[in-house]
Amino acid sequence: MQRIALSFVQPGMILALDVFAEDGTIILSSETKLSERMISRLNAWNVISVYVKNPWIDLPQISELAQEEVRVKAREFVEESFNAIQNADRLEVSPEEQEKLKELIQDVLREPRAIINLAHIERHSQDIFAHSVNVALLATATAVSMGIENQDDLYSIALGALLHDIGKLMIPSDILARESSLNPEEADIYKEHSNWGFLILSKVENMPLAARIAKEHHENYDGSGYSSRLVGKSIHAFSRIVAVAEVYESLYSEAAATKGANSSVAYEAITAGSGKLFDPDAARALLSRIPLYPVGTMVLLTNGFMGLVTEVNKSLPHRPKLQLLAHPDGSTISPPMHLDLADFENLTVFIDRIADDSTIACMIMESSPEQKI
Repeated sequence: MQRIALSFVQPGMILALDVFAEDGTIILSSETKLSERMISRLNAWNVISVYVKNPWIDLPQISELAQEEVRVKAREFVEESFNAIQNADRLEVSPEEQEKLKELIQDVLREPRAIINLAHIERHSQDIFAHSVNVALLATATAVSMGIENQDDLYSIALGALLHDIGKLMIPSDILARESSLNPEEADIYKEHSNWGFLILSKVENMPLAARIAKEHHENYDGSGYSSRLVGKSIHAFSRIVAVAEVYESLYSEAAATKGANSSVAYEAITAGSGKLFDPDAARALLSRIPLYPVGTMVLLTNGFMGLVTEVNKSLPHRPKLQLLAHPDGSTISPPMHLDLADFENLTVFIDRIADDSTIACMIMESSPEQKI
């Protein structure tokens, strides 16, 4: 199967996975042959990408970090928390909601290597609640990779990540809608959401660490962030973890809306920012769980061949194992050829770029079932 941005999905493609609405209900089921009307429906639901069948590849289904049911429960918790503040009610975390969060943490601990394949990024745009759940999953996985095992610490990180953006409730909606194109005065107003988050959560019993995460999740390791321009380890360790997870999720989701499952932009941004914008230990731990080229990624090589990533080399993330799909002239390779970029004889071959969704969409539509590898 292949994840592809909705803007490149064409009638006739077949869904490989169910597509869920933001509340967890199924919009379209797997095995559905897509029509123009169905694609329009997905667009109306703000779905940004879907998994479709790709006759060129036949890999095991991608292991996801958390079950859909757990993700939906976590999203409901975030939405209920936002609604409580919006309605001027007291924000509390009930025993039932605490269990929801613990279940989220247990999913990360139960499948400690699941995220190595591909961080499952929610397939909806403009959903602050789904964004918060994704950040919580990534932050918790990062914490586990850093050796944090205490359940109370993991709970605090997950809770703080889920509620890190609650201060946005106090920001005018028109500013939130134009987050990427604000004038200096509007940008200053937007940045106040971290202070508002701290004020909101500091009034809630047993949330001191969540409040601090809300205040500090935009602080940069080199002191260039906001709102207090804290430097290095004066930023709480949990805030440093959430900060790197938040940036990765935002960049990945932005890429998913236009390029599909292309993690390279987000991966390289975290790599470049390590030790500058991000705590190097947190950045390293996050990237250790998310490969530069996840399994299932189609790539173009410097020698002209097209390949499919079949296995990640953890020690050399930029040199995975590949299954070659096509010759430089575009003709199909049959029988399949395998290439390990980490082998000495292949050290002069590099990944030039990830195949864009336009190329992949054309391949899917032009391929016949007999071409399936």
